[in-house]
Amino acid sequence: MRRRGWAERSLHRFGARIIIGCRFIPGGRTAITLTCGMVGYPRRRFVGATACAAVIWASYAFFIGRLGGKAFEDRPWAGLLLALGLTAVISVLIEAIRRAWVWRRSRQERARAAEQAGPQEHTRTRERTPPLDARGRVAGTAALGLAEQRDGR
Repeated sequence: MRRRGWAERSLHRFGARIIIGCRFIPGGRTAITLTCGMVGYPRRRFVGATACAAVIWASYAFFIGRLGGKAFEDRPWAGLLLALGLTAVISVLIEAIRRAWVWRRSRQERARAAEQAGPQEHTRTRERTPPLDARGRVAGTAALGLAEQRDGR
C-alpha cells in the first residue's frame, strides 16, 4: 500500500514527465505502463504523454542514426566507441548533478534547523558563561579573590 501511494503521488505530481522519461529507460516503458494502469492514471493524459514520448524517441533515434551513419560510415568502431564514451560521460554528469542537488538540499535543511534552534542554544550558552573583564578574568570576582583561585594563584 505504501509503494502504491508513492506511485500515485508521483504520477499525480510529475505524470507526463515520468511517462516521457521512462520511454528512454530500458524496461521503463513497460513498468510505467503497468503502474499507470494499476493506479488508475487518467487515460487521456497517459495517451498524450505516451504519444509525445514516442515522437521524441523516434526523432532522436532517427537523427542519431542518420548523423552517425554518415559520420562513421567508414569507421563503425569509432562510432561505437564515441557512443559508449558519451553514454559514460552523460551518466557521470547526471549522477554528479543529482548528488550536488541532494547535498545542497540537505545543507539548506541543516541551515534552517540551525537557524531555528540556534538562538535558543546560544542564549543558554551565554547564561552559563560568566562575563569576562579586559584581562580575561571573570568580571566582578577579583575583589572576592575568586579569579586568583581560578587561575591557580
